[in-house]
Amino acid sequence: MSWRRRAYPLLFAIFPIIGVSAKNAGDARMMDMTALVLLVATFVAIVYIALFWLIRATATRSASSSERSADMAAFVLFCAVAVFYLYSYVAPWIQNGIVYVRANPRMGSALTGMIVAPFVLVLASYRRWWHRRPGLDSVGRFLSLTGVLAVCSASVQIVYTHIADARAIRSSSLIRELDAPIPMRDPYIAAGRAADSHDKHDVYIILLDEYPSSAVLREQFGIDNTPFEDTLRAIGFRVPPSIRSNYSVTLMSVASLLNFAQTQPIEQAAGRNSHDFTLVGYLLEHNRAERFLKTQGYRFAYFPSSWFGPTQSNSDADYQFDLGHHWDINWILQTSSVFQEFSRSTMFSKLLRYFPTEMTVHTDDMSRTFAALSDIPPSRQPTFVFAHILAPHPPFIEDANCDPLPRDTQLQWGSLPAGRVALRGELACLNGEVLRMVRTVISRSKTPPIIILQGDHGSQSLGIFRSTSALPTVEQARERFRPFGAYYLPDGGGAAIPDSISMVNVLRYLFNYYFNTDLRPLPNTMYYSHWMYPYRLTEVDSNFRVVRH
Repeated sequence: MSWRRRAYPLLFAIFPIIGVSAKNAGDARMMDMTALVLLVATFVAIVYIALFWLIRATATRSASSSERSADMAAFVLFCAVAVFYLYSYVAPWIQNGIVYVRANPRMGSALTGMIVAPFVLVLASYRRWWHRRPGLDSVGRFLSLTGVLAVCSASVQIVYTHIADARAIRSSSLIRELDAPIPMRDPYIAAGRAADSHDKHDVYIILLDEYPSSAVLREQFGIDNTPFEDTLRAIGFRVPPSIRSNYSVTLMSVASLLNFAQTQPIEQAAGRNSHDFTLVGYLLEHNRAERFLKTQGYRFAYFPSSWFGPTQSNSDADYQFDLGHHWDINWILQTSSVFQEFSRSTMFSKLLRYFPTEMTVHTDDMSRTFAALSDIPPSRQPTFVFAHILAPHPPFIEDANCDPLPRDTQLQWGSLPAGRVALRGELACLNGEVLRMVRTVISRSKTPPIIILQGDHGSQSLGIFRSTSALPTVEQARERFRPFGAYYLPDGGGAAIPDSISMVNVLRYLFNYYFNTDLRPLPNTMYYSHWMYPYRLTEVDSNFRVVRH
């Protein structure tokens, strides 16, 4: 059928979307991929019909003109699709060429003539070329076959990855180990407490992404965060002087915290060079903390992150906070990894100026999340709450008044000294939100809650992730592995937390104290990996030096 040889614009339009999803398993959501494929397919179909009628109207009327018009419309649309996707790669060359021509008017004029002349000749011979029919049907068949192979290859990769991940999850010794019952000092007492849960403490874990310790803020940025920590202490929080993350990336660090186990063994199941987030994402979604607390009579309330795929939803949650955007295109463009890649790496990026900024969207999400944390729907059961707040993770999105920064103020850790000013404002807003939230939660709770404020790791102002293969220096590791942490532990629980602690042991100490578990502290081992290759782990010793095996 003739339509098959004209399907290649559609195939090449959806292939990059499927390809991105295939290469980002565990981060790119299938729902987002499917929605974007349908949107792009619909748009391509509409443009094709418009091009066909436009070309048909200007062509000579004959029995074969419709066929030629259809072939030409497909070819023109394919060229447009190529320009759309390759724009971010080609545009710098064009811009550099314009700069060169302006700087070298004589040589630039000669080069311009060499480039423009062939296009003039093509346009001059357009009508002869049209009537000779240069074999667009053959071109269409070849490109359609290529497109089918490309789409099928990416689709097969997605299916294969899902099957391989399912097998790896079933065969992982770490996942089987974490499925085992948690040892208890007195199982009979634990069972009785689970049945009588009206006086149990609600448990809040508020993950503050990339929040460094006060020592790091002082050493790297000249920022004094002690007033915030002193206020927390006055409320009743325990702020240990030394806290270390066991991993340098969010995926591994949060999984370790919630499973109170080293997640380093997952490297064997996933593969050292894999960038598939699925296996550790499984440990995040079905974490041991929520499973254990449910056996103790708790319900699980989940507050998802805005854009970090592995924490954007949780199927185990009894209550999941809904940010309420749904079909809001502004929110989708800024929170979906698939839509983000599509919008920022194609010609669509030229339209982003007409949409609300990432800062506006994430500022709104953060304020809504903190407000909802202060007003969780009541329940007869005690509640385990987990929230992933993507702050102060760069880019810094708000000022000290929690207003979104201007559109062009995309400041990162390395944007110094301007970054210091932006970070200071970001922390002032975040710290204020945290204090309001914890005060409200404590005042509203009949039984004093357990509140864990935890950074997943430190900052990266020294450029630790500029290379996927380079290892950190001592200075970079000292910055990255020292996060913020503060713990509100009623009934004397603060004494259970030592002055020096790593994140893997936080819940071990807490569960031993409040739930009568028998969990021994694990070694404070640290592992570095690049966020693109989270399983390519290298041990870092207690002096922040890389251990070479």
